Amino acid sequence: MSLTVENQISSVGRILVVDDEERMCLSLKSLLERNNYRIDFTTSAGEALNMLARKGYDIVITDIKMPDEDGISLLRKAKEIDPYVVVILMTGFASLETAKAAINRGAFDYLTKPLELEELLKSINKGLASRQAEIEKQNLMKLISKSNEMLEERVNQLHALYRSAGIISETIDINILLQQIINLVAGVVGGKAGSIMLLDERKMFLRISATVGWEPNFDEIKDIRIGLNEGIAGYVAAKRESVIIDDIAADSRFKKANRDKYETTSAISAPVIHRDELLGVINLNNKEGRQKFTIDDLRLLETFASNAAIAIVNARLFEGNKRKLKELTILHRIAMRLSSSRSESEVFSSLFEGIRSLVEADFCYFFSLRNDDTLEVIFSDIPNESIRNWSDFNEIAIPSPPADGKGKTDRIKWITDYLEKFFEGKNEGWMSDFLAVPVSVENTLSGFFCIGNGRGVKYSESAKRLVSIIASQTASLYERQKSIINGSKLLTMGKMISELTHDLKKPLTNLKGSLQILESKWKEPGSQEKILGSAIQEVNRLAELVKEMLNFADPRKYERTPKNIITIIGRVLSLLDTDIRKHNIVVVKEFSSGLPNILINETEVFEALINIFFNAIESMPNGGELKTTVRRHIPKNFKNPFLEISISDQGYGIPADKIHHIFERYYTTKDGGTGLGLALVKRVMDSHNGSIEVESELGKGTTFYLNFPISK
Repeated sequence: MSLTVENQISSVGRILVVDDEERMCLSLKSLLERNNYRIDFTTSAGEALNMLARKGYDIVITDIKMPDEDGISLLRKAKEIDPYVVVILMTGFASLETAKAAINRGAFDYLTKPLELEELLKSINKGLASRQAEIEKQNLMKLISKSNEMLEERVNQLHALYRSAGIISETIDINILLQQIINLVAGVVGGKAGSIMLLDERKMFLRISATVGWEPNFDEIKDIRIGLNEGIAGYVAAKRESVIIDDIAADSRFKKANRDKYETTSAISAPVIHRDELLGVINLNNKEGRQKFTIDDLRLLETFASNAAIAIVNARLFEGNKRKLKELTILHRIAMRLSSSRSESEVFSSLFEGIRSLVEADFCYFFSLRNDDTLEVIFSDIPNESIRNWSDFNEIAIPSPPADGKGKTDRIKWITDYLEKFFEGKNEGWMSDFLAVPVSVENTLSGFFCIGNGRGVKYSESAKRLVSIIASQTASLYERQKSIINGSKLLTMGKMISELTHDLKKPLTNLKGSLQILESKWKEPGSQEKILGSAIQEVNRLAELVKEMLNFADPRKYERTPKNIITIIGRVLSLLDTDIRKHNIVVVKEFSSGLPNILINETEVFEALINIFFNAIESMPNGGELKTTVRRHIPKNFKNPFLEISISDQGYGIPADKIHHIFERYYTTKDGGTGLGLALVKRVMDSHNGSIEVESELGKGTTFYLNFPISK
């Protein structure tokens, strides 16, 4: 065995004398006791070792030559028992070899018999001083080691706090964040089991959000609810104060039996508070080494709780901003799609698509509210095959609310409740939850937007508010868009009528003049044919203008549907096939694969393409190559792709000083041309939010580029 440092400290020198001559032992005992030393002696080396192990001595004075064991062996074994014991060897047969062996084994001094008392006392005093210095040194080293351990623990704690600050700044997902915090807290404070519990939105109860050291699966305990003042966590939440518990069963505040999962009865718990708002509670159990938690542990836990509060608030703010950004993004996407939507079906299809990206929804209805309180189905989307029979109605008659004598019944709530009962009646155990929200436009109830799901999800109050806001905003945007489109149509029509009225004056004036001349020169030979030809030409011109006005006013002109442009080009080329073969023209087609349909008015685009292809054919009377390509293309200064149609000929080309006039009404370079063809093409491209560009070189040919926006 080995003695501890504390057992080796003595106020007076304790000396053990070992010599096989008892007389020598008694003589040394007598001499040394006179100098106030405590002396024991033995004549056996083996007994000396037992006495050293039992009692402990500061100095062992031993003879080298003994019958059972020599002093050198005793020295070695004494050092194994007490590394700091001072061993003084004495011998009557001094030699250099024994002296070297003694020093090598750790002897403090080597004395020869007969002993000189003064020399012996001097050696004893030096030995005691050396032992005391060594003991103090070892105690100081032990104290330094303990201080280093405490310092290392403190550094680890500060490092953990630093890491927790890093987690706060780097981690966004609140679930990952809370798990990292509880893992860090348990590791630093030394708790084998712990949890973070957050207060619910209504501030009614605590729910486990992250755990460490729990055997059950988290999914099995996440729905556990702890009321305020219920148990330790509820107590801490209600009182908003930290607690340290030495014995759960004996604590008068709780008096609860220690559960099997707790290795110890000690626990600590701290509230998570941010700016006087309670967010939750952090709990720790099962202190490592089955020890009790200390007040320092509790203070450290409180520090982590403060960091956790900041982290939770920041994560919630981020989640809130992320959710709002997503909502605004969806509203923006819906608003963008409204620009190309021409029916309620397209609008509410976009609305449902956006809402499904935010909340669980398997079907939707939009009901328009008529004056007779009848709900008319304007739109429905029921992708689930199991509930296809739900689309077998077109309207719902809302009964009048019963008179309750308490004033007017809330009309919106009455209709909402009736809708929920109506769909609940159609449910056959499939639907988990149903939501009907009123849709208002300019503070006027317009209808109701309804969604439902069969995925076991219950709609929260925030989900209801979100769906209500998005549905109302979409309806408002659609109504506003319709007003803008109608206003734009009226403005364009007014401008068109103004232009056409001005254009009508000239052929009418010419026609009137021709008739007056015909009246005065009727009898002159040849004048009738010339004047009548001019009159007919002006009448044809009037007919074209009237036709243009009728086309513009046709409501079907603005109807657009998704069409395959390759098919339309094929029809155009087929229609012009006779002219193509007549002029010996070779048609080259380069169409990219996987091209999407585009939203267009087929009649208008067909007419525009005929004009461009016919002009190209007429510009090559002696033959040439007519090339048309279709591809995806992102024009300069645009981010989104367009469908580009290019039509190239090898004809005459257009002079550079005239190319900027070709889209003007009545401008033409051809004999007998009306100057309306390319003007019509330009108007068609503008009405489709597209663009048209032209490149031309005299004697080499012309290329037209038509870009149509690609709609989702």
